Amino acid sequence: MDHTLPVRQAVVEHLLEGAHTVLRALVGTKVYGMFVPNSAGLPRVCYTGPDTVPYEDSCAVGSEVSFVLNVFSQSPTEDECAAIASELINILDEDSLPLADGIGLLGIDWIRTQILPDETCDGFRAVVDFVVTTRETVS
Repeated sequence: MDHTLPVRQAVVEHLLEGAHTVLRALVGTKVYGMFVPNSAGLPRVCYTGPDTVPYEDSCAVGSEVSFVLNVFSQSPTEDECAAIASELINILDEDSLPLADGIGLLGIDWIRTQILPDETCDGFRAVVDFVVTTRETVS
């Protein structure tokens, strides 16, 4: 079962609609899927690069969805970018993600964070990698 779309929808919705006061203070509502409007300001978070493979066990099928949350900041140091990335990890590492009906969450794993200078925004970019494992019960 390919859960690429429901995972993206759940991640973006969870980051936008959850009671995440620290994230809201850092980026407001600037959390996007793979489409980012031209008018989007900085700092912001973008969900990108989903890579999905099948997940199977003895009684279920599902997906392992790897994805990247990119953080863009125009701060003169990497501190803002690192703070936003850290908060994303804190939020998603809770192993709770409201997926669509019929899809179960087996886990969310943070893989790594890399912070780089970003000349396109005259600031910094954090690349935060995650893997979400989902399943549907086979009848």
